[in-house]
Amino acid sequence: MLQRGLLDWVTRGVHLGWQKVWLSPQVDDLFLPNNMFDASVEECATNGGPNVEPGEGIPCKVLRIEAGDLEAVATWQRTWRAKPQFGGLRLNLAYNGYGVKTEDDALLAAAKRLSGEFFWVSHTFGHRHLDCYAPTETGCRGATATEAIREIEDNRASGDRFGLSVDSTSMVTPQISGLRNEDFLRGAAEAGIRFLVSDTSRAEFVPPIGNTGLPSAVPSVFLIPRRPTAIFYYAADSESGRPGSEPDEYNFLFGPAGMFRKADGSPFYDVDQKYADIIDRESDLTLQYLLRGEVYPLMFHQANLWRYREDRTLLTDLLGSVLTKFEAMSRLPVMSVEQTRLGQLLTERMGY
Repeated sequence: MLQRGLLDWVTRGVHLGWQKVWLSPQVDDLFLPNNMFDASVEECATNGGPNVEPGEGIPCKVLRIEAGDLEAVATWQRTWRAKPQFGGLRLNLAYNGYGVKTEDDALLAAAKRLSGEFFWVSHTFGHRHLDCYAPTETGCRGATATEAIREIEDNRASGDRFGLSVDSTSMVTPQISGLRNEDFLRGAAEAGIRFLVSDTSRAEFVPPIGNTGLPSAVPSVFLIPRRPTAIFYYAADSESGRPGSEPDEYNFLFGPAGMFRKADGSPFYDVDQKYADIIDRESDLTLQYLLRGEVYPLMFHQANLWRYREDRTLLTDLLGSVLTKFEAMSRLPVMSVEQTRLGQLLTERMGY
């Protein structure tokens, strides 16, 4: 914020470029269920989350949001959009057509009613790992180009059938897989995909210069860095001691006995963190992204839209805190854009 003021002062307001504030949350796995973290069940806490797929018979709670959850987040979004500063706010929902089993699915009906409230992007049809797509004698193999095209085209067909206005030149790959699988990338390119998201928690996907992206092994496919948050895939509840507890999983990872440690072996926190502490810290971090004009989208998952109490959700708690803090600091408008436009912004900057 100070940099912009200083630049305007030095140049008397005449200079190249522009400053905008971006907030583009992406919510993966719409229409699919997610397993919930449960510290009391070993299989539901291994490595910070369930190590099984939904339906494998392990007693992890499985959560798929309901129509009312989607309607509640749309209402929350409308409330913020009613303020001129946040009129451009819009969630981007990454959907999997496989999760809709019947045409009388209430969540599907809500998605159809609310389709114009959100951006929509494909997350593949079946959510299969693109680097371990099919079993082999020695383990598994990645998706072929033909399989990639089928996943993309099947999900596009689902989006058309559902009446969703889908960003046809972008997609979010399951578990950020396939980004080093040249067969998949070639198939994606043949199917018209230009932009994929990566994960900035992995060093290989962090570009050397901010607000730029990375090329893939297939020149026509570009990788958009995406910021993960500590609102986890396996989390849906603010309370400790429940399946899907955000503070339980956070402390399992970073608390006094947490899996992850500082370089010297000490814990990140000497006491367990409360939900309010987590939201405050994560919103401060996300606020920094906004203040420095970062374009990168944010990663969430469908379980984060579950109403754990009245109309409150993990996602809206975090983003509401971010917007409240930003509103107190700046009058600049905040904008969300669909994934293809994000990719265009990054490639335009790289060609400047």
